[in-house]
Amino acid sequence: MTEPAEHPAARALAERHRLRIWEAIPWLLALGFFFVFPKHLGFGTELLVTVLFAISLDLVLGYAGIVTLGQAAFFGAGAYTVGILAKQGIWNEPITGLLLAALVAAAVGFGSGLVLLRTQGLTLLMLTLCTMALLEEAANLAHDLTGGFDGLDSLPIAPLFGVFEFNPLYPKTQPNLSSVRVWIGAGTNDPIIPMSETKALDEFLRNAGADVTIRYFQAGHELTTADVESAREWLTTLG
Repeated sequence: MTEPAEHPAARALAERHRLRIWEAIPWLLALGFFFVFPKHLGFGTELLVTVLFAISLDLVLGYAGIVTLGQAAFFGAGAYTVGILAKQGIWNEPITGLLLAALVAAAVGFGSGLVLLRTQGLTLLMLTLCTMALLEEAANLAHDLTGGFDGLDSLPIAPLFGVFEFNPLYPKTQPNLSSVRVWIGAGTNDPIIPMSETKALDEFLRNAGADVTIRYFQAGHELTTADVESAREWLTTLG
């Protein structure tokens, strides 16, 4: 009788999932992206997020053989863990924060797996999707803790290894903006960009020599008629 490990199908599966040298290329490219394109780190971050989602699907479906549409819930649980701890001033060190996020995501996976993995096929697929939707709605309803639909903003995450900042808004070197005129319109009730961030941007631009005109409006994150009218008046002064 053929042992399971010696079965042709088992050997083929083991060979297919063996780590290969070229699999490190995406991570090397991501590292190089940081240094080669420092002005496009936001775009690079979006690429890495997409890569991680693809890897998660390969891990849960390709390796574990679990048909699911709910693996995004683990990313959300980990992200909220880091975000809430930082927002509440409890912990903001990124490496240990990542480990805490992994632990919370694992706990969510263990708890949901006790129920969901009793099913299979289409039932499992739909239940994982429903579980993800329920967790998402729970996060939206817990507005005071999670920021609700607007999410968590201005998280004070410490620099990675004490060197790499997490705020891509401000460049490391002070630019010369002495010949630049800037108009800023901000809502006093903006749930996404707080007043502190707007004032910090205003200060940064002025220190760089820019001629800044800033207007505050009793509004949120939307573009209002007052914004447009104020911007129009400012544009007419440019000549």
